[in-house]
Amino acid sequence: MKNIRYCITLILFMGIINTGCSQKRVNDIKIVDLKGSVFSVDVKYYTFEFNDSILSKKIKTWDFGEARRTPFYAEFTKQGFYTKRLDFFSAESRDTNYYCYDKNGFLRDIIAHDTTRIVCDKYGRAIEVKLSGGTTLSSGYDKKGNLINNKFVDENGVILSNYKAKFRDNKLVSERRYGERGKLNCITEYEYHSDSNTVEVTNYFYPDKTSSKIIGYSNANDDVVKMISFDESGKKKKTTTFVYEYDSNKNWTKCYEYVNNTPKLLTERIIEYH
Repeated sequence: MKNIRYCITLILFMGIINTGCSQKRVNDIKIVDLKGSVFSVDVKYYTFEFNDSILSKKIKTWDFGEARRTPFYAEFTKQGFYTKRLDFFSAESRDTNYYCYDKNGFLRDIIAHDTTRIVCDKYGRAIEVKLSGGTTLSSGYDKKGNLINNKFVDENGVILSNYKAKFRDNKLVSERRYGERGKLNCITEYEYHSDSNTVEVTNYFYPDKTSSKIIGYSNANDDVVKMISFDESGKKKKTTTFVYEYDSNKNWTKCYEYVNNTPKLLTERIIEYH
């Protein structure tokens, strides 16, 4: 259930598959939920309004709500790895990263306004990125190339955040998120049900030790079509449904999001192919 990734840290510093070795990389087009030989994708979010009982698209929004979704534009190699990514945090604020590879196709540099140094392993995976202010991001991967840990440390060696994940049969089964100085913030557990094409996502929040659960339902394209969220007592809080429009490559180009049958958000993806 690749779409159901709650609170997961989005890591943009990705390498490339080494086709000559047993270790494989999860490429970037899969991380952003795309299929095929994609050259670029432009993702925008819109809110809705009713005019004379007619539902219409309103304007671009940077009010991401609970999902914290960010409009972005990205370009990819033919192997499905970033060459460029722009994240738009507001109408005035954006981050731009350019990805450089060596002659073997391994990631060797990321050009960004605040990146000063990047260290990759022999598979072209970024294991350390040191920013200009002294903050360092270090990352680790399992044998399948899945991200299993990353840690932000400031210039004085103080841990700002830490993330750990476990996979079983190449599926994410648990995540742990720690805040400053190693304080546990959240544990997330995933339980998959292949017979019903569903996954249960349970969050345990600390230090108050509250919890919540989400059950996600996917369609034949492995896109989430419904999510039901429950509070700690098991009472249903809300139902979110998703309606998609697809292109000929089975990538969705529009996603209509409804909360308790009320339209809330339209996501549009303009996709170009190699």
